Amino acid sequence: RRSSDLSVNLREITNRSKLVLYNGIGQLVVVMVVMLLLAGGIIDGIGTEGLFFVAICLSLSSTLVAQSALSYSGSEGSLHGQLAGGIMLLQDLVAVVAIVLLEGQMRDAGGITGMGMAFIKMLVLMAVLSSLSRYVLEKVFKFLSESPELMFVTALGYCMGVAAVCDTMGFSQEGGAFFAGVFLGIIPQKLEIEDKVNPLKTFGVILFFLTLGFRMVTLEPGAMGSAFSMAVVLAVIVLVIKPVAMLITGWATRLKGRPAFLLGGTINHCSEFSLIIALICRETGLFSDYVFALVTLTVLF
Repeated sequence: RRSSDLSVNLREITNRSKLVLYNGIGQLVVVMVVMLLLAGGIIDGIGTEGLFFVAICLSLSSTLVAQSALSYSGSEGSLHGQLAGGIMLLQDLVAVVAIVLLEGQMRDAGGITGMGMAFIKMLVLMAVLSSLSRYVLEKVFKFLSESPELMFVTALGYCMGVAAVCDTMGFSQEGGAFFAGVFLGIIPQKLEIEDKVNPLKTFGVILFFLTLGFRMVTLEPGAMGSAFSMAVVLAVIVLVIKPVAMLITGWATRLKGRPAFLLGGTINHCSEFSLIIALICRETGLFSDYVFALVTLTVLF
């Protein structure tokens, strides 16, 4: 699982904030509605809550893939590159909230009560980490700036420490590490830390997919085979519907056709967070083995 998200920059969402919010929220809502209707038509024996999380898994896009695409094409500073950065932040926040609510349902009383408690914990955590970044971490990392290696170790220890504390207090480890990385990403030394963390992040992604592979082995016999052909169809739909939805929201927000098209082509994939959400849904019983295999194969395709 992802240990942190230093690549996410809170300041990105303030640049062209209206375009980011309107297009990000609009595109996500349009895709989720389509995926919710589609999932309801092709998946039998699943509850409303399960359908909702299937739609979330197929609607979210990958920050890692989008950033790699923008970096490869050298378009990070373009209009669609800036919008993609902000939209990816919004979608990552949606993904983390979904993970927090799911784990809150598992750990606490369950249902609405458990989700409500998890949401309150998340707000408190964000307030604490924001204050730490502003009043403590900037001074600490300014003092450590002469030693890049020490900055790297301190940043890694901080994110893992926050995750461990959150786990002890009955909060999501993923949520804790994510928000620790996000608020660490607003300090002036962000670029130096990110440069050191990138190789470790790549290694973490490899370990995550290995772990996912081991989970797939434990599925019921036949679940993968029965979900394969439908997953291919869903993957094609994801590739098509996300750019179309972005063109629709771009037209509604008076975004020109070219950047809207390029933006849609940058985020027409599924998120690695979707795999984490699918794993948790399987553990909570919201997803059967077939649904878990269907969502996982679609995301991978």
